[in-house]
Amino acid sequence: MTEKAIGGYKFHDECVRIKNASSTIRNALTQILETNPGPQTLYMLVAKMAVQVSTITDAVNIIEDIGKDAKTKRK
Repeated sequence: MTEKAIGGYKFHDECVRIKNASSTIRNALTQILETNPGPQTLYMLVAKMAVQVSTITDAVNIIEDIGKDAKTKRK
């Protein structure tokens, strides 16, 4: 397995996770605004958005760890 590095595969994968999660949140918000869903659908969409927020937070933490490792190795 290759070393995690800024601009490397793992870094890129985490950036893609963030983009995909953001897109999911955007789509759910658009659906809420455009369709005026019932209570059950609304709760499901809000739960979906909450899960995506945690995905974004996890990905950002991994990217930060990659950056810290790179900074440590630079010294």
